[in-house]
Amino acid sequence: MSIGEVLLHESTLRLHALRRAPARPRRRLPRVLHWGAWLNYLLSVVVLTAGITAGWRFAEIGFDLMLTNVSGPEVQQQIIKKIPAWILVYKGVKHW
Repeated sequence: MSIGEVLLHESTLRLHALRRAPARPRRRLPRVLHWGAWLNYLLSVVVLTAGITAGWRFAEIGFDLMLTNVSGPEVQQQIIKKIPAWILVYKGVKHW
């Protein structure tokens, strides 16, 4: 290959590169919004789980305090009748 052919080839390549439609640059905003939405979702799941866990624990403590501080078995039975059964099953409380 002669020098003239090399120069012709290189100039042809450069012309093709210049004539080609410029690639549209990828915008950053859609990607940032996408990952921001995922981060928001993950944070909401973590916060919701922590809130449910803390609320359940406080309810459990209150339930235990309520049953230990009532005056007698009759009052305990009246209170137990007003509590949903699934909580009683979880706590292991028996209906007498």
